[in-house]
Amino acid sequence: MSRLSSVVLCLVALANSCLGETPYCNPSDLDAETEDALFKLLISNSSYSSLDRPKVATNATYGLAGVPEYVEFEVRVDNIWDISSKKTTFEYKSEVWLQWVDCRLAFKEPKRGGTISTIVMSYNTLLETFSDVLLWFPIPLDYSAIMRASSNTRTMIIYIEPSGVLRARLPQRGTARCPMNFREVPFDRHTCTLTYASPEYDVSEIRYVLTSTPAKFSGSTTNAEWDIEELTAQLTSKRVDLSDNRGFVYSAVDVAFRIRRQPYYYITQAVLPTLLFWAISYVGFFISWSVAPARSAIHMSAILILVNHLKNVSDTLPTISYKTWLSQYVASHLVIVGLQMCAFAATFYCNTKLGELKKAESLGGGDGGFARKIYTYLSHLDKVSRVHFFAVVFILNTVFMVIADV
Repeated sequence: MSRLSSVVLCLVALANSCLGETPYCNPSDLDAETEDALFKLLISNSSYSSLDRPKVATNATYGLAGVPEYVEFEVRVDNIWDISSKKTTFEYKSEVWLQWVDCRLAFKEPKRGGTISTIVMSYNTLLETFSDVLLWFPIPLDYSAIMRASSNTRTMIIYIEPSGVLRARLPQRGTARCPMNFREVPFDRHTCTLTYASPEYDVSEIRYVLTSTPAKFSGSTTNAEWDIEELTAQLTSKRVDLSDNRGFVYSAVDVAFRIRRQPYYYITQAVLPTLLFWAISYVGFFISWSVAPARSAIHMSAILILVNHLKNVSDTLPTISYKTWLSQYVASHLVIVGLQMCAFAATFYCNTKLGELKKAESLGGGDGGFARKIYTYLSHLDKVSRVHFFAVVFILNTVFMVIADV
């Protein structure tokens, strides 16, 4: 092939790098009656080796060894489940579709007299029928982003077209970590990302390109705790720093989706009980201060319950060193209940002292002076607290709802 032809092929490949690669192969005249027989002919005729990427293996014919393989990428997410706030992980099941060009496997198409339009086989069949043959293909997996993943290559389906275009469907299932910020619990939103890449090849050897719909849900994404939305895919690159201060950069695809917590559980199990426990303490203001054991029991029981309630709320989340909307909500009501207990204590003390002064006055001990005025004023703290604490709790809840954008 002339130098001019090689340059033209390079320009065509580069021009299509954003849209996938245009087939450029010169199909062979090989043909057979069955797909297995044709595949065997193609492998033996090209001295096929899975260690060589397609453009390097066919460099003598096309002169494209310096051009990377452009691999079209598309992912179909079947399901996302077991999204754990405690572990900040999620389970997923997906199918990755890849497409690339390998001229070693181009064959005579039907319109040129061939008998087979597409070779279709599973990788398991390939291993069983052609035990000495392994196909070259990029396994899209990034172990730095995925905790536990299994790409079942044995169930991978491979489609080989006469033009040398290969398409592969690779099922994947695994557990991935999702970074979460819990400051707005239970109205929090998070973005989780799966990174697909072939880290054994740098960007000069493989570059991913996206199809027109690179990421989509193909199954049910119903979740009792989370709303799953906005599945997107974006081309990126990853860098690995080597020991000799050189960097290794490889092409990757970030598939991201947003999750939004459904707040119903926390509202019914945390927010409403918090209000109920405060109300139990608040009812104490309508019980006479003189019934000290009953008043003390009401306020103290509410305090103890809220302390335990705050711990239970914290146990639903991982160990974090910052405040959340929910923890502040429960803690603020705990403080108010504590202040209500202090208001009762002040009322009880002042009324007791006022009674002692009145008794002393009846025995001719004087009018008590300034102390009597203070005790008289504070003895009505119960009645004032009924209004003030209700107003404080109402304003506090309004502020929390505004912050949560409910």
